[in-house]
Amino acid sequence: MTNGAKFTPGPWDVHETSQGLEIHPLSDEHGLIVIADVQGAPQNEANARLIASAPELLEALQEAVDCLKHGEYHATLKMAQAAIAKATGGQL
Repeated sequence: MTNGAKFTPGPWDVHETSQGLEIHPLSDEHGLIVIADVQGAPQNEANARLIASAPELLEALQEAVDCLKHGEYHATLKMAQAAIAKATGGQL
């Protein structure tokens, strides 16, 4: 489910560099696209995980809205839990 927004499609992943952390799309085989460059803060890893999980979080929220309209919950719950786990490093 998409809303027509123009952004780099997910999923995204975190990559460690000599300066910090970068977020790249998984489909970017050559590392040419950098979604975000996270540096200089003690919470870098948590920030990078949250940014990298943005496509899954958006998709899960859009799916949740759609499913709430139609009464279908189980698959959406699993999708939302997976997105939350990615954003929080495994914590639900």
